Amino acid sequence: MMEGQEEFEQAIAAADAALRELKERFAQVLQDQNTLTELQSDRQRIKTEKPPAWKTELAHIEAQIETIALNLESRLIQWQSFKEPFWQTVRFGGLGFILGWLLHSWLRS
Repeated sequence: MMEGQEEFEQAIAAADAALRELKERFAQVLQDQNTLTELQSDRQRIKTEKPPAWKTELAHIEAQIETIALNLESRLIQWQSFKEPFWQTVRFGGLGFILGWLLHSWLRS
C-alpha cells in the first residue's frame, strides 16, 4: 500500500471516530435537556403543591438540575477545543514579540 493511501485511511478513520463521538455527545445533550425540562417541571409542581417533605424533594431536584447544567456546560467546553488555538497563539504571539524586540533593538542602534 502507498504511504499516501495509509495516511488517507487513517484520516478517514479519525474523522469517523470524531463523528461517532459527536453523535454520542449530541444524544447525551438531548437526553440531558429532556431530563432538565422534566426536573424543572417537577420543581415547579412541588413549589405550587407543597406535598409532605417538599423541602427535601426540592433540594434533591435542585441538586440534580445543578449537576445536569454543569454536565452540559463542561461537555460543551473542553480543553481539546482550545488546545490547538492556544498553542498557535503562544507560538505566534511569542514569535511576534521576539521579532518586534529584535527590530526595536536593531532600529535603535
